[in-house]
Amino acid sequence: MPCPHSGSGGGDMSRHDPRRRAVERREFLKSAVAIGGASALSACLDREDDAPQGFGTSFHDELEENPLPEGQHVFGPYLVTDPHGNTVVPMHNILLMLDYRGEDGDPPSDDERRRVEDGFRTLERAYEWGVGDAVNAVVNHGLLFAHGYSPYFFERVYGERPEKPALDAEELLDEIDDFRVEDFERPDADRYDAFLYLTSGYASNVLGAEEALFGDLDEVNGVEVEGGLDDVFEVRERRTGFIGQTLATRHWEGVDDPESSVAEQPERGLDVASEFDDNPIPMESPLFMGFKSGFTTNLPSEDDVTIQEGSWKDGTVAQISRTKLELEDWYREDHGDRVEMMFSPRHDKEQVGETAQDLASSDRLSEEMVDAASEDARDRDVVGHSQKLAAARDDGFTPKVTRRDFNSTDGGEAGMEFIGFMREIDAFVELQRAMHGDHLDIEPERNGILEFFEVPKRATFLVPPRRLRALPTPEPRRA
Repeated sequence: MPCPHSGSGGGDMSRHDPRRRAVERREFLKSAVAIGGASALSACLDREDDAPQGFGTSFHDELEENPLPEGQHVFGPYLVTDPHGNTVVPMHNILLMLDYRGEDGDPPSDDERRRVEDGFRTLERAYEWGVGDAVNAVVNHGLLFAHGYSPYFFERVYGERPEKPALDAEELLDEIDDFRVEDFERPDADRYDAFLYLTSGYASNVLGAEEALFGDLDEVNGVEVEGGLDDVFEVRERRTGFIGQTLATRHWEGVDDPESSVAEQPERGLDVASEFDDNPIPMESPLFMGFKSGFTTNLPSEDDVTIQEGSWKDGTVAQISRTKLELEDWYREDHGDRVEMMFSPRHDKEQVGETAQDLASSDRLSEEMVDAASEDARDRDVVGHSQKLAAARDDGFTPKVTRRDFNSTDGGEAGMEFIGFMREIDAFVELQRAMHGDHLDIEPERNGILEFFEVPKRATFLVPPRRLRALPTPEPRRA
């Protein structure tokens, strides 16, 4: 299928620049993931001619000897790492918000559970889990996914909720409302039954997985499709996004007809905000706000966010938020001010560099910097976002929430999808309290990055261990 960006012919020699072709290819694949469907998958398979194929049989054989981790959220050991040892979230991401098709008070059948489990096992046979044991991988050639259920699902279907998570989205919002910054609108509580998060370095992998579960594919990546989710769950909302250098500097608005082919989709508004005469986002930045965010020092191990005992042992709790970024206002600030608001006023601007890549594996935060937040608010009229968040770390100065964020341009707006995994939802409440900094005497526009984003929606979910991921009961041991 022809690519809308390829533009063959003409005398512009820059079209033959391999770097330009690589950017155009990534833009095309990002757009295809946003559109979705069988035609987008077909287009990606045509474009990703280096995508791994035919893995099915070997993965199927290996699963018996090398089972996947019980924690669905255990991505870390199976992610690409950068030269400094930081894990790198895969480029292409799909987040599906789901509702169970069953009636209220009508628990799922064993047949429905088998269909869901068979569908997930199809993906595990068809795609390697992330990069597998390839320690030197430079791209996430496999697939990673996680599936969780909200308290609303358990209450609606079973009439009771499990012990974890302790709060549904509405209760969470009540908890954090006490320290919400004045004039900031309260987010809406997402009342979905479940979510499914798919991520890979290849667009064809996330689209293929989605089509295998919700489409009519007979085969995916050389593996026969068994089971599926389409008869069990309805997709209420589809969110997409990306991570990666150069991609953060480009913006695709919504498409006119999601059923038409990728090649027929119009190209629009490549700048993140049309108001920019010159795009201010550094080409080296993987994220819209211009700075790298994932460092070894600000992400806990997955053991730290894994439930350690009880019915849901090896599972975790997820908090998912849709975030809208105010990039026009953000880039009105000069680089030094943005460093101070993102990190702290005590960070050396030269050490941070243009995109924070120069920080290597450390965010360069210390407990002394955290303790100095009130002093910085008083004497410097600014506190850093990271400086405040670090106040929610444990006694060993280790964070309590693992973040899997990605950029989003859904609806033609620059945003971020926040996916956080934690042992209990109280960790997120504590994180929000620290981020809002209600104990600090400071103006909102200098209170970290609070002034530059909005959170329209929040949701909470229980992510069961792999053994319980197919429509679990509130009390698996009792069942």
